[in-house]
Amino acid sequence: MRADDTLSRDFDLYLLGSQQFILIMPLIIFGLFPIVMVVLIYSGSFPHPPAADAKPPYFPWFPFGLFWVFAALHAWWVATLPRRITLTRDQRLELRSWLKVRTVNVSRILRIEPTRGRFGLTGGIYRMLCEDGKIHFIGQFNDQHVLLSQLRSMNGRLELRGC
Repeated sequence: MRADDTLSRDFDLYLLGSQQFILIMPLIIFGLFPIVMVVLIYSGSFPHPPAADAKPPYFPWFPFGLFWVFAALHAWWVATLPRRITLTRDQRLELRSWLKVRTVNVSRILRIEPTRGRFGLTGGIYRMLCEDGKIHFIGQFNDQHVLLSQLRSMNGRLELRGC
């Protein structure tokens, strides 16, 4: 444990049932749709073209494989959403996800605002705009008002929109 972490405070993020549904449903849709379509196509549920060789050689793996790519990209985005925010004594904000830890100086945060998630999904996702980029996080966590007021007192130019 570092000396500057002695007065750090953790804020755990929570996923409500509707937010879990919004984050998980694209994985299910993009993951299962290709499997269902391949089964339906090869089971004879759809009329086949007159000649057996009329289908392109890459069918059905190319068009349906794109759905798995989208599912993997969405899974990556969900796995990089922070699940714990730590505010340290040296005015750093640590955002921990399952895949990575991002550290931001509080003085470099410009704005926190609600936003849409991937694929236009809404449901309590916030965007933190920093001088170095942007970070998305779930807007439901313990003592949210305490964290936002502490951030505001540490950084006078921080804009809170819709929080």
